[in-house]
Amino acid sequence: MSDDDDVFRLNSLHRYDKRSRLVLEAHSHCEVPAGCGGAVFQWVNPSRGVTVRVHAMTPLRLNHVAIDGVAVPSEWLRLLRGAHVLALEFGPAAANPRVPAVAGLAPWALVYLEVRLPGVPTYPVQRMPRSESRDDGTWLALDAAPESGWQAPEFDDSRWARLQRSPTAGRALESWQKREFERELAAGCVPLALPSPHAVLRKRFDFDGGGQR
Repeated sequence: MSDDDDVFRLNSLHRYDKRSRLVLEAHSHCEVPAGCGGAVFQWVNPSRGVTVRVHAMTPLRLNHVAIDGVAVPSEWLRLLRGAHVLALEFGPAAANPRVPAVAGLAPWALVYLEVRLPGVPTYPVQRMPRSESRDDGTWLALDAAPESGWQAPEFDDSRWARLQRSPTAGRALESWQKREFERELAAGCVPLALPSPHAVLRKRFDFDGGGQR
């Protein structure tokens, strides 16, 4: 190759080709009525999973969240495609300012997983398919945490109770809380009745890397 060929290659448009496997993902944002605000973006490697977040609406205190036996370290985590187990541990309200506990009403929980896909707007929220709490026999619970290892995928949960819809969930909520509650119902979530304020919950799910509106 001649020196002239090197010069032409150096100055060609090919030097602007994007060769990285990273993709740009919106991480967080804020807006205010005055029109100012901001957004945080990050470059992510899709081969290392997709960003997901666990949402739980309940009058109880959520003490512990784990996926595949590993405690969720923060609000967001990276999740690879495949089979997983979500584990939640609840405790008596201390109290939950977003969902007040009401004396005489059975405890309940409404859960779903949000998935943040590269190149997809963060609103409306992208929900992981089939991750919403439903009374379909796949959401299991006990009235207290069993022996260690109950969060692990290989744990035998065949004798756990299959959760049913709560007939009293959503009562005594303030107007703004009621709107949020009804929005989750419209999105397909079902509030599930928990066996006690100290309940633990397990849900097996398959993640194909996608989301739904």
